[in-house]
Amino acid sequence: MKIWKQTAREMAVIILAACVTGTVLNLVLPGGYVFVSKETVSYRKISMISADEARLKYDGRTALFIDARDPAEYEQARIPGSVSIPAEPESISLQGIRANFDLLQGPRELVIYCSASSCESSETLARRFIHMGYSRTLYIIEGGLPAWQERKFPLETARDRRGD
Repeated sequence: MKIWKQTAREMAVIILAACVTGTVLNLVLPGGYVFVSKETVSYRKISMISADEARLKYDGRTALFIDARDPAEYEQARIPGSVSIPAEPESISLQGIRANFDLLQGPRELVIYCSASSCESSETLARRFIHMGYSRTLYIIEGGLPAWQERKFPLETARDRRGD
């Protein structure tokens, strides 16, 4: 019986110490402890990169570029070798992911782009990849295709494909 009382006392001290430590840390740290969901942690695999960093991946052939824009925009201008998987509507996006599944699971990193820096399509598509089980880091070009174009990086246009 004596050993149970001692164990209960030790447990109470440990719990009290943990509560005090947690309270002090929440007072000292600016944002305190923030509890995050498993989903939020997995979204940390989404990394923003500059057009220059994307170009290094392009030149090194280490990345597969994914165009998250509307198919009509993709037909007008795109990064050569990129794959069109529109972020919206979701049904079309999921079809694109399924159709390119083997390619997406290949050894190359995925770099996603859309039509501007304020475009949310890239992040929407990246989150969709993660939700479907993609476990590696996903890269998004900051500034989208316009940032790529501003630096006069390789671009394939509808006119190029027509041979004008």
